[in-house]
Amino acid sequence: MQDWIIIAIAVVISLVVASVVTHSVTVSKLTKDAESKIGSAESRAREIIDDALKTAEAAKKEAIETIEELLDSDKLNDKDKQSALAQIEKIGKNIEKEVEIESLIKAKGFEKCLAIINDKGVNIVVKAEGLSTAQTVQIQDIITQNTDISLNNIKIIPVAK
Repeated sequence: MQDWIIIAIAVVISLVVASVVTHSVTVSKLTKDAESKIGSAESRAREIIDDALKTAEAAKKEAIETIEELLDSDKLNDKDKQSALAQIEKIGKNIEKEVEIESLIKAKGFEKCLAIINDKGVNIVVKAEGLSTAQTVQIQDIITQNTDISLNNIKIIPVAK
């Protein structure tokens, strides 16, 4: 009968050890998976903002090139050329404001930011899980202090990490 008790104790100890090892391996695997997903999500957020930035830059470059082509054309009169030059100047000023806004928002602790100013207002894309009221107000203050854009024409888009 004592052999049977010893065998039963050995089996119980083996099961406990196996449970502990299995638990450790499972926790380790889940931790690695979670870290991988977090890293992947952060990478995706950076990718989204970088893609948006490239698209905005390409659109601006294309607009400027189109206007410059028109300026070089003999088909435009002086009034149309002045209008085209005014458009180039407006685009240039908007780019300066966008860079300034992006820099100021990054100075508030946002890792990635993209500002796009258009005739309707401004769109701000920031890398963040979400925005607190204080963060939203900070961004709005930066925009209203550096542009003539009203609060109702400011759109802030957080992109999850």
